Amino acid sequence: MNTKLANNGNNEIQQEFDKLFAFESEAERIEANAQLLMAKFLSKVQEVTDHKNINRKELAAMIGTSASYLTQLFRGHKNLNFLTLAKLENALDIKFDISLQGEFPETTQDNQQSIESNKDLTNEDRKEHTHISKTKKVSYFIKRTRSMKEK
Repeated sequence: MNTKLANNGNNEIQQEFDKLFAFESEAERIEANAQLLMAKFLSKVQEVTDHKNINRKELAAMIGTSASYLTQLFRGHKNLNFLTLAKLENALDIKFDISLQGEFPETTQDNQQSIESNKDLTNEDRKEHTHISKTKKVSYFIKRTRSMKEK
């Protein structure tokens, strides 16, 4: 077998693969990312409902919507919004934990200091400390979002 021919075939396959998963525009990439985020949230909801033996009709009643709307969400035909997400959290007694990936030195340093200072706190103090920490993170995120919009 000619290895040059085999390598050429692999290159063509790789190029076609890259084209298949390339985005034609930034808007297309963002839309795909939004779909992926929704799928991640909804897959966790599905895990919980499976574990608790809750079907879509029951879940819909729990959050005050229709089973058909939930089906459209889970199929990706409708976009998941934060209000529905909050209702799902409440109905299923779950909390989604949000984490940032990338370099955020202020947040990372705050987290390390928070871990160290949390060791000797009472449960009530720990809850208050956690609330303050989350508030700081939200504030940081809002500032970053505003500065990005201004650019």
